Amino acid sequence: MTIYRYTPQEAWVKHVKPALNIAAWIEDSSAVGTDIDLSKREVLSLLLIAHVRRDQTQANCRIGYDTEGVEPNDGFVEGKDGAIHVESKLVAQYDERPLLDAIRETYDKYEGRGPAYGSGRELMVFANRASDRPGLTRVSSLRDHILTRKESPFDRVLLAYCRPHGPPGTISIGVVEAFPGKGFAHVNIDVTSGEAGLRLVIPFSAPVSQSSPADADKRRGSTSSIGGKH
Repeated sequence: MTIYRYTPQEAWVKHVKPALNIAAWIEDSSAVGTDIDLSKREVLSLLLIAHVRRDQTQANCRIGYDTEGVEPNDGFVEGKDGAIHVESKLVAQYDERPLLDAIRETYDKYEGRGPAYGSGRELMVFANRASDRPGLTRVSSLRDHILTRKESPFDRVLLAYCRPHGPPGTISIGVVEAFPGKGFAHVNIDVTSGEAGLRLVIPFSAPVSQSSPADADKRRGSTSSIGGKH
């Protein structure tokens, strides 16, 4: 049993950067490593949450993967106040549904699995296509859709999408909080180094940390490492 840990920059350089010249890399579901059963998009989702959390807490975060974590197991983000477990889903580029319908229906599919599935996790929905109704990806109706149910089984629901314009040499991604708050930020990731700048537009709600990293390791009897496996 092993827990892999990386800084966001290490994870970008090791697992995402090598794929940037591959067409549709963000939709490639193959694992980034023999022992790390995460796709490149799932790693990217962790990076985005880590950068948002760093801005909130003014402290660096790491991302990680537990080889024997409880399913669904799309990795975690940890900081000084504990770990956030993440579930990452995709709306594909050639999905023929209207974008907002696809986003809502993707959420509904996993929301319907209830608290046993969503409790203790954040859900990230990555929309890998342009909106057919300009402007509504950022200010989507997903938030209102969730609020009609008055609650969500997930601790937090986030929507991510690629922005067409960002600083030179970066990939710019919008991150929108659909539940429980109304956070919104642009995350600009340097394609070479993985360093990121965050432009906060609306503050995010406080993350719900599930456990301290040290306690989690001790409880599982796991080895842990920074930047890879011991």
